[in-house]
Amino acid sequence: MARGLVTKHAIKQVDRLLSNEGIDVDAALRHWDPHVVGSRTDIKVAMDWTDFDADGQTTIMLAL
Repeated sequence: MARGLVTKHAIKQVDRLLSNEGIDVDAALRHWDPHVVGSRTDIKVAMDWTDFDADGQTTIMLAL
């Protein structure tokens, strides 16, 4: 939304990026995690999930 994109299309772009076999998400996260956590020695993570019975999908959200 910040870039004036239609949410549906922006979600598709992120989905395509993360499902691209040429991109190693785990390798990227090895660099991202220290950036987010910084010098903290302890973090708290809140977890929330929603089950969509009609289509058998589940969405999970983690927040620091």
